[in-house]
Amino acid sequence: MNVIVICCFSFFVLPEMPWWFVVILASMAGLTSKGFFTSIINGFLCGSIPWVVILLYRYYSGAELLVHRVSGIIGMDGLSGALLATAIIGGAIGAMGALCSYTFKIAFKDQLIRE
Repeated sequence: MNVIVICCFSFFVLPEMPWWFVVILASMAGLTSKGFFTSIINGFLCGSIPWVVILLYRYYSGAELLVHRVSGIIGMDGLSGALLATAIIGGAIGAMGALCSYTFKIAFKDQLIRE
């Protein structure tokens, strides 16, 4: 459920922010995760889904020439290459951000003040 909320929030925020802001959004998924593996999966999804949806929106709203040229630069022709590269890059960045925040939470769990 938290992945859906973070992805919906990302759709509104990411087009106006720099590319690295996906790390901050994915770190929210890492803070709410219950395990090591789930933090990686949640971060990957929170990083790749918004970027892919924004790429598809931009592609079908008039940026198909730009997408084809950039995908040609990275060696993957067409929309499928751009989608694959976007999903892998966004997912890897999101997974690293979520994993970083999850390990931060685990490292300082015993330092929280509980009454």
